[in-house]
Amino acid sequence: MRWFRWIPAQTGTSGLFRLVKQAQELYKLEVTTSQKSYKRFVIDFINSRQFHDDKDAWSRNEHQKNYKTVSDLLMNHEKAVRKYFDSAVFNEETISMLMVEFYSSDLPKKKSKYSHRVLSNTQTTNQNRTISQKLNKESIVVIVELLNELNLFYEHLDADEVWIRYKEDRLSTVTCRHNTHLVLVLDRLASNKIIPPHWQSIISAKKLIISSGQKKHLDQHNMSSPLSRARSDNPTYASSALLATVDQYVRIIKEKKIK
Repeated sequence: MRWFRWIPAQTGTSGLFRLVKQAQELYKLEVTTSQKSYKRFVIDFINSRQFHDDKDAWSRNEHQKNYKTVSDLLMNHEKAVRKYFDSAVFNEETISMLMVEFYSSDLPKKKSKYSHRVLSNTQTTNQNRTISQKLNKESIVVIVELLNELNLFYEHLDADEVWIRYKEDRLSTVTCRHNTHLVLVLDRLASNKIIPPHWQSIISAKKLIISSGQKKHLDQHNMSSPLSRARSDNPTYASSALLATVDQYVRIIKEKKIK
């Protein structure tokens, strides 16, 4: 007698990420151990994830969308899949980066007839590279205290050193512990006009932060994707507590500016 096991539909972003995670686990078990070829692994994985037991139209459509997305990823983007599946750390941040690369792979490369003018416009370029919105030392000290309290980087930041480097426009590179938490904090600071609105382009251009998932510098894709996902998903207890702490520090900075 065969036991019945309920198979739920993989819906929403969380369902998509679960499918990718399941694929990576099977890849590690079968491909890296040479039990199966990559092609056979993909065929077997796709065939084993097609059906589920949910009956409503929304669940069926969402599962089909995620199923087709992962099928396309595995079948047509082997190089990217191997790069991320073989990484030492494979978590939500890694999956997010993989999906950003996947979604951007077939985007048209737009070329403007004015592109040569833009490229030669050093003022525009410098705006993305420089921290035009200058902070005073008191604000820097409070921001550094916030970043240390939230334990966002592997390095402990020294406020005096950060202030000196900030004034000279030569901030040191640090390594992030959790990309999503970091971008949520920076987005909250920017929305309160504490840091420049183009903080993503500054970090990317100056290579200021090393990603938590892949040990490479964060670029704008690696920041905008988890930020967009965090905004669209229901806030977790961790993110709510994180932002509540940020808001406390924002009030401190604004009070210091008033004085």
